[in-house]
Amino acid sequence: MRKPHRRVLAIFSLTLLIFFLARVGLFLVYLEDFHDLTTLEVLRAFARGLLFDASIITLITGGPLLLMLLPFRFAHHRHWLSFWTWTNFVLLALFLLLLAGDIVYFGFVHRHAGPEIVALGGDVGLMLDMALGSYWWTLLLFLAACVGLFFLWRRLFRHADAEVGRFLPRLAILLVALLSVAVLIRGGFGRKPLDIVDAFVENRPSAAYLSLNGPFAMSRALLNTRKVKSDFFAWDEAVRRTQELVLAPGERLLAGEDYPLLRARTATTASKPNVVVLMLESWDAAHIDTLRRGMGLKPFGVTPNFDALARDGLLFTRFYANGERSMDGLAALIAGIPTLPGTAYLGMGMEQNRMAYLGHMAQQEGYETIFLQSSKRGSFHVDSIAAMAGFTRYLGSEDIPATGHSQNITERGAWDHDTFQEANKLFEQAKKPFVGFVFTASTHLPFQSPGERWQKYPPDSLEHRFLNSLYYADWALGEFIAAAKKVRLLRQHHFHSHRRSRERFRRQVRRRAEPAPRATAGRCARPQARHHHAYRRTGGRDSHTH
Repeated sequence: MRKPHRRVLAIFSLTLLIFFLARVGLFLVYLEDFHDLTTLEVLRAFARGLLFDASIITLITGGPLLLMLLPFRFAHHRHWLSFWTWTNFVLLALFLLLLAGDIVYFGFVHRHAGPEIVALGGDVGLMLDMALGSYWWTLLLFLAACVGLFFLWRRLFRHADAEVGRFLPRLAILLVALLSVAVLIRGGFGRKPLDIVDAFVENRPSAAYLSLNGPFAMSRALLNTRKVKSDFFAWDEAVRRTQELVLAPGERLLAGEDYPLLRARTATTASKPNVVVLMLESWDAAHIDTLRRGMGLKPFGVTPNFDALARDGLLFTRFYANGERSMDGLAALIAGIPTLPGTAYLGMGMEQNRMAYLGHMAQQEGYETIFLQSSKRGSFHVDSIAAMAGFTRYLGSEDIPATGHSQNITERGAWDHDTFQEANKLFEQAKKPFVGFVFTASTHLPFQSPGERWQKYPPDSLEHRFLNSLYYADWALGEFIAAAKKVRLLRQHHFHSHRRSRERFRRQVRRRAEPAPRATAGRCARPQARHHHAYRRTGGRDSHTH
């Protein structure tokens, strides 16, 4: 091939073809793992897999390929082209090794390699012994493939000087190639670079596993694994302490070492209350008045509605933030998974594990599942996470109409008030019991509020701007609760003030055929990093904050 750009395209295309064939091999070898997929879903998984293949291929080989396109005369010499051509062959051989290893690994865990590969680093010798002993045929296939590729490579890319054209066309080709490399590595033009969670758009884990490839999953595992230096309890002690913490009244532990936290609970009701989880961005104990008073601190006066919910609901004063980022909290809320030291979280590789998710469990119980996010679609990969977790309906800020209460717009997406009102509308339209999840954003940086009405403090500092945004968000929360009560209670010609005592309300809901919605508030017992928490609304029973 006398033209460098043709050589580059041929190398890239051949590498992409090998990844495609590896996916075909994975599908055929582990057909049972993908039996739940329709033909159309399989085709979509293969098509989506091209994005992941192109991303990792470009990330690893993009540099050598671009060096072959330099517009200078020396870059067209056969020695220069030969060196980078065979460099790409070595990289392709490495890809083959990783793909072969991933296919073997998939047979053990039924998913691609994740963060655990870091922990397995000290057992490389043992793993090689196992591979050579039990999977020698894989090694033979790998060697045969390398030999075949060697001869094909030598035939396709003969060592000859490339044609030297004019400088400007060569420069244009290089610029186009640079742009293409950047787009392919990111996986497109989305707000966030392509990540593992983007494979989980079919609401079927098997489709995601078919779309992913081993090298891509391994690269993300290595990038996202956090180094931790900590001392841990011994296993037995850790299990004992955790059992004491999680065991609730009316529960009993089930025997079994494999699942030491598995518990059974005696059913107390046959009803199916609606459940609403609010993930409130950056709400923390240091700024919520009802918690500040408990810590002996002077109130800021910006959370009157939350304080009212705390008085009437269940307030957890020893509830701590699960992590330092929104994604840590999201994993805890929809999967019940705490932030584990040194491991990835949802959106960064954790989703490869087979876990129970709130949405899927709700569907199994006959619930509708609805997810609303105040920020833009795709922010933090939440759209993919919601689909993966079993939420059949998802809305981002682009789907939420403005109510006109302010002429301002927020940089984070929809205002909390607009999100809450849209949520209430969708919840009212639900044809069966529902689980709703609302992720707010107005209290995220840059801490905006929609008008002077909520300027309780002069916006002359970051702290004051946050307090003003919290004041607005609290108002929006109050409006949401008021609207929810009005819809549910007036339908039955009843009205219940949230200022009534808890005991009186309990007596009232016992007499109702359809319980009234309740709100629960829960926050940290001590100042935490500004982070999200949530409350749950149920149909007439005290509920728990998560």
